Amino acid sequence: MSIPPAAIASLTDGAAILQYGSIVPSTTFPRVNRTTDQDCPPKFKGTIKEFLEKHGNKEALAIQMRNRVRVCSHCNKPNGYTLLNCNGCGTSLAEIKVSFTDNVFMGFVYGIEKGNFPFQISIRYQDDDYFVIDDPLALCAVHVNCIPTSMYIPDWRWLLKNPKKGIEIIDRQFALEWAAVEKQFLSNDAWVKKFLKATDKQSLAELKDHVISGFNFPPSQFQLHLQFMVPPLIPTAYAQYVAGLHYTKGRFFPYKYVRAVLVAQATGKNQFQLKDESTAEEITTHFKNFHGVDYDTAHKDMYDKVPQSQAKYANWDVKDFQAAIIGNTVVPLTNNTTTPLPDAKAIQAADKVALQQYGRPYTADGKPSGSYYAKAKDFPAGVKDFA
Repeated sequence: MSIPPAAIASLTDGAAILQYGSIVPSTTFPRVNRTTDQDCPPKFKGTIKEFLEKHGNKEALAIQMRNRVRVCSHCNKPNGYTLLNCNGCGTSLAEIKVSFTDNVFMGFVYGIEKGNFPFQISIRYQDDDYFVIDDPLALCAVHVNCIPTSMYIPDWRWLLKNPKKGIEIIDRQFALEWAAVEKQFLSNDAWVKKFLKATDKQSLAELKDHVISGFNFPPSQFQLHLQFMVPPLIPTAYAQYVAGLHYTKGRFFPYKYVRAVLVAQATGKNQFQLKDESTAEEITTHFKNFHGVDYDTAHKDMYDKVPQSQAKYANWDVKDFQAAIIGNTVVPLTNNTTTPLPDAKAIQAADKVALQQYGRPYTADGKPSGSYYAKAKDFPAGVKDFA
């Protein structure tokens, strides 16, 4: 079975049942290279295990250097320990036991050379207190994370300890990420024309309001990071969104919601008394009952806006792909297909790499390039617990 590209519109009105896949070999998507002006070697040559040993395996450091997760048996992605399905490949996590993994983000902060893989990162911005990096598991045309480096903050709940300072931190994260997007992507005409459908001045100004930004709890990496995803979602990720695998309710907390919670906490009235074991449900219930900050509404507003953003900005062209993927079935597109096509998961994995901006420019052997944080911290003086 094959179908002509012109017939695609009659099959579906969105990615609920169809996505494009298998990029035509001759198609080139514009690359926006990472910053390289501060490239440097690792501050500590060795692994997280060796870094811990150097510092006497102190408990304070050991706590910083581990995550509590469920590791997917299919793709090996660490997932938040409350998830029931892998948010990378969709495989069930129901039978997977909670385990501990290296806190890679803190490895970046300390400039550690490697863990199970080299800890080089694709940096978009860095200073003494923050860095902005490309996400290697990008869901969108641009997907970055901003991480504070002079404070240890396991997840967003801890910002309730000092909400005024917390507001400053997350506002700074958002501002640095948007500044990186404006300077490096929106100034690149080739990137804008290829990835974005709406490119008039007003639409580009409105793009900021369509950014999907927020925090996961529990996170897969236990150092505060604001995820910042600029539409459009790549085809695979949008299909997974439609299937309910991304921005999971009860785990994904929109930036605007977290900020509203911190503003309420900062009033000093009916404050939430945070404990290590405090659940997300306890927090959301408290702020709804005592402050009228409703998580359900905030999440729904964010979640329901994704299709609108995709419709406005997604510029995926059927001519750039060799197949339509309907469910898990690969259907070749007449005239586009040049070689026998692999299965749906292999196509999705290959397309994700081809479309991502992480680690550009690639090395001579086709691998992502990267560097280490130029302002890497010392332990214990360089990183303080948030308070």
